[in-house]
Amino acid sequence: MKKHIFIVDSDIMNLSTVNNSLAHLYKISICNSPDAMFKFLLRLIPDLILLNIDMTKSDKSEVLKNHELYKKIPVILMVPSYISEKQIKYIEKGAAYFVYLPFNNSYLIELIEKYI
Repeated sequence: MKKHIFIVDSDIMNLSTVNNSLAHLYKISICNSPDAMFKFLLRLIPDLILLNIDMTKSDKSEVLKNHELYKKIPVILMVPSYISEKQIKYIEKGAAYFVYLPFNNSYLIELIEKYI
């Protein structure tokens, strides 16, 4: 059975690129907002979340790690390179890791395999 990856990003191009890169290996679910992410998580818990942290002004990655139901889900943040100075803050808040956008397909798959 394929592992389930949940991709959260407001950029349709990013969603499409990540989905196309991973769909042959994993079951993929996608959404384009943090609010939709939490609605989805009420119904189904994925094996891993890929979350674009640049999509919202609030820090949803911290909320994930502070909620009992979600804190065991590995979260890999998709980080635009222009906010690289914040990367340590996100790791401290519970993200498993981060990957810079645009990403290298092989590297992303290796990273996902490390955490699921």
